[in-house]
Amino acid sequence: MATGAGATLTSTDTRTLAARAILEECGAGAVAVHKAIRAGATTSAVRASRESGKRLLCVAPTTRILKETVEAASDGEAVRVPGNHECPLLAEEIEAFPVLADLPLSLPDCSKCPGYDGCAITEILRRPDFEVAALTYAKVQALMLSGAKTSKKIRQILGKADYVLLDEAHLLGFGSVPSVPVGPLPEVPERFRVLSKVRSMWLELLARHAEVINELQEKATNGAASQHLSRHALVPDPLTWKALSGAWSELRKLAKSGEMARADLLRLRDAIEILSYPWATVHFVSEDEGRSGHIQISGSHGKGERAISEFLHDVVPYAGHVYVSGTLVEPHEGYFAELSGKAVRPVAFPDIMRSSERVTLIPDTWSLNAGGFARKLPAIIDQIRQISEREREPIYCLCPNVKKSLVIRKKLQEAGIKDVFVDYYRSDASIGVTRNERICIAVGLAELPSNALDPLARGKDEYERWLDSRRRRVQAVHAATWQSINRVRDPKGVTPSRIYLIGVRLDEVRELATWGPGRQATVREIRDGKTPAGGPWRSVKFSIEVEEEIEHCIIFGEDMKRSHENQRRVSEMVEKIEYYDDALINSEKRPILPIIIYREKG
Repeated sequence: MATGAGATLTSTDTRTLAARAILEECGAGAVAVHKAIRAGATTSAVRASRESGKRLLCVAPTTRILKETVEAASDGEAVRVPGNHECPLLAEEIEAFPVLADLPLSLPDCSKCPGYDGCAITEILRRPDFEVAALTYAKVQALMLSGAKTSKKIRQILGKADYVLLDEAHLLGFGSVPSVPVGPLPEVPERFRVLSKVRSMWLELLARHAEVINELQEKATNGAASQHLSRHALVPDPLTWKALSGAWSELRKLAKSGEMARADLLRLRDAIEILSYPWATVHFVSEDEGRSGHIQISGSHGKGERAISEFLHDVVPYAGHVYVSGTLVEPHEGYFAELSGKAVRPVAFPDIMRSSERVTLIPDTWSLNAGGFARKLPAIIDQIRQISEREREPIYCLCPNVKKSLVIRKKLQEAGIKDVFVDYYRSDASIGVTRNERICIAVGLAELPSNALDPLARGKDEYERWLDSRRRRVQAVHAATWQSINRVRDPKGVTPSRIYLIGVRLDEVRELATWGPGRQATVREIRDGKTPAGGPWRSVKFSIEVEEEIEHCIIFGEDMKRSHENQRRVSEMVEKIEYYDDALINSEKRPILPIIIYREKG
């Protein structure tokens, strides 16, 4: 296989050829690549770029994706640009003070480091003619915010890329931001003058927006889920670059002093980040399964997006911008074009290995909501036990959030149920990487508080912003769920995989599995009413529509009239199951198989 600058295409691999066609179509423009989960688009793009003698820069949300996907696809030739925390000198401090790993770290003067010539941090400087380079979105932001000479040199080298592949690009519009609950920050020792100033600035911010905070708190008592509870908040005198640098320096010193608890250090960290930008957001966040909540102040989503946009505009403006994801969706129309500063064309990467056809989705006959988890827990554990006994192989189990994953892990241990790896949606192990299991149990959908995306919502009035927030939430929940449960999919399309969705009904599974260009959540029904306390209550249901459907999985209980290329009939699936208990089928829509599939002969 020919590689390197000036190389010509020699591959006959159909996925590599498909990726090369997309790169050629992109040219110096921009494309949004819609694909089936684990179709191999990123891997194939790396190979296609190398074979055609082009330079490819891969940006991904996690280091794990870069190591397991990009470096593997490049036969170890990719130059990874590590985060600052991987600096050998800083690593020694992190080992002594682990909390430093979660704080912004400034690189020491690399030119004076004795390990300069062999350091991974500066490897990109020694390989300016890279074939493939890779870094995280967080590292891009760090490079764009840094005024250091080393960062400037790295930006200049990365600017040579012919293509920039933005992996798992759906996360760009739904990324997290720093948030701090309303209230005073922890007191700091007097010698930390900049941090003392930060604390004073925070108190001034709370005082400036006290009326808004009280308004949102009062509104939240009348049914938070039925309202849009978010307001922009001006930060009148944001931290200057010099003050910001001083704050990070003092925070690191405070962390190493041992005078402050980890949780308080992280609150200070997030407050510093919020106060470094002219705009913040005051909004309500529900908790305890929606039974309570609190007001918090969050940083602007615009800051992280601005760093990515400036990178695309200023560092790699003449490169092709390739947005890739198996759950590609924009938070609003034209979002990717805004980031790139050029038109973005939708394209589809084919599921050449037909891996989707080897995935079977098994719905349940009831829906799990956030408040019903404790009540349904015994039944959930029993369902997991029955599935485990019948599958008799390792299982990947996904839970709505971290807290619930710990509960289920404990209950499975108490019940003596083994070979079930319990994880949660949005973990590092549930996006962009492979797993060895071929059986997945999904307990409900990914959990996201009802008002979580209020700060992102758009609209001319509160009602439109409420509706837009709920629309974005549906898209975010579907993306996180679909990404996670498909970790058990065989990318080669050889070994079948089965995904049991406990507490997810057939109609929900249909929409969850619908992906492709033009994916939209359109309003199906809006219901209004009164809560038991007499307050207003409102909910909305959406239907998922796409212009071109790219996933073609097998869904037990699928409507026979639903048009799916290569969709197998339910009756064919029943014939493959030697015995099942008809008493467990309690849905009005037959034929629907139960969540438990009995494969033994009767």
